[in-house]
Amino acid sequence: GFRFCVTNPCFEFWLLLHFSDVTQLDKEKLLLNQSVTSKYVYTEYELRKHIKGFKKSKYDASAFVRNIDTAIKNEKNFCEDLKTLKNCVGSNIGILINEMRK
Repeated sequence: GFRFCVTNPCFEFWLLLHFSDVTQLDKEKLLLNQSVTSKYVYTEYELRKHIKGFKKSKYDASAFVRNIDTAIKNEKNFCEDLKTLKNCVGSNIGILINEMRK
């Protein structure tokens, strides 16, 4: 009765999917998710371009809830298969949300 949901490279990638231009990001940089500044890795750096002042420990989740359909649509442009997500950029959270909506 359990499902394993994954976002690779990190949860911030799932948050990035809530914005329409995320498909333009460099997939290799997303997968490596290396530091781009002394404070931020690539995914968080890109997320902060959309959400000024974004902090992992505190953010307005309602802004993401409003854009959930965009995230689900964008997710389809990346890996959604649980078996291959280990080595690919992607997420399967959108699949779970769609199933919950039924």
